Amino acid sequence: MQGAQRMGMTAEDRRRLKGNAAVERLAVKPLEAAIMLGESRSTIYRLIHAGELDAFKRGSSTLVTVESIRRYIANLPRFAPRAA
Repeated sequence: MQGAQRMGMTAEDRRRLKGNAAVERLAVKPLEAAIMLGESRSTIYRLIHAGELDAFKRGSSTLVTVESIRRYIANLPRFAPRAA
């Protein structure tokens, strides 16, 4: 039984939740993380294994925390434009 079914959610409830952009996601799949960062999926896995992105397993799926993606971006070197 799926988690949503165990919570007593109907198919309509699941459709509403899935389409609700106001729900902030806490974790994304590596492909989504790659799209967010403009990197390849392989790079995301390298960052996970290097400890630069936090990830966890849910069944056979790997999920990357959005918080770790934000932290990774915050720690990247800043572009310093040259003085005109």
